[in-house]
Amino acid sequence: MVDDKTVFLILKDGIVYPIEFVVDGKTVSKLSMSPAIAQTTIPTVVRRVDGDHIFIGSTAGPSILLKATHVEQDVEENETAVSAAVVTEDVMTVDDDDGTPPS
Repeated sequence: MVDDKTVFLILKDGIVYPIEFVVDGKTVSKLSMSPAIAQTTIPTVVRRVDGDHIFIGSTAGPSILLKATHVEQDVEENETAVSAAVVTEDVMTVDDDDGTPPS
């Protein structure tokens, strides 16, 4: 846990994704996964050192010490957003090859 609403998900290939918990009172209403923010070596151990630092130890490469800083960014909402609809046609191809010649 980076803070009370954010956790870092570190995959076994070393890619680090931030995941934010969106809460409504005491209930988690949504998980929001942002794009990858870093890549490190294959992690063996992950430990929080203090309030701002996370140690990622690796036996496969160099270990690192991350400093986590919370940054808030204002996002402008586009009032003229256009919703897109995708039309798909479900076409099923049947391979009826039971060994008999076609008639």
